[in-house]
Amino acid sequence: MSPDGKIPKMTAATAETYDLLETPCHLIRISLKRAYDIFLEEVGGAGLTPPQFSVVLAVHQNAGIKQNDLVKLTGSDRSTVAELVGRLVARGFLVRKRLKDDQRVNRLLTTEEGEASLRNAISGAITAEERIIAPIPEDKREYFIDCLKLIADPSLPAIEDRPPQSAQRLQ
Repeated sequence: MSPDGKIPKMTAATAETYDLLETPCHLIRISLKRAYDIFLEEVGGAGLTPPQFSVVLAVHQNAGIKQNDLVKLTGSDRSTVAELVGRLVARGFLVRKRLKDDQRVNRLLTTEEGEASLRNAISGAITAEERIIAPIPEDKREYFIDCLKLIADPSLPAIEDRPPQSAQRLQ
């Protein structure tokens, strides 16, 4: 990164000095790999990968959700969600139910097996999240999470325009 905080443009003249360890894309990718590995270490026994965990949790918290709405909640694309749901249905963690008033729409529900797997995974997921964020000083963690949210969804209001997290919980 240059002294003015800007990332240099990749050109033939700068390709020799381009530092991957200063680029957001590379750092996010290797951070994701580390987070994924930690999650699997902590949750592995529950048999859920991070994307599967997200889907089962979202369905659990939104019983009867449509698959299209699951795309929005998990941040995954349609084909990924379709593949994940198909695998989770095949494993007996989720079921698809047709609406009586609209036979074209499938609603998703967790099964007893899916609920049990989720219960088994929760404590490991919490431990994983604690391990993932542990290198960040405690006083910077909330800001770090806010920055990740902005990267994930730039339409979110600026950090300084949002009420403090404690005020958000009260609403």
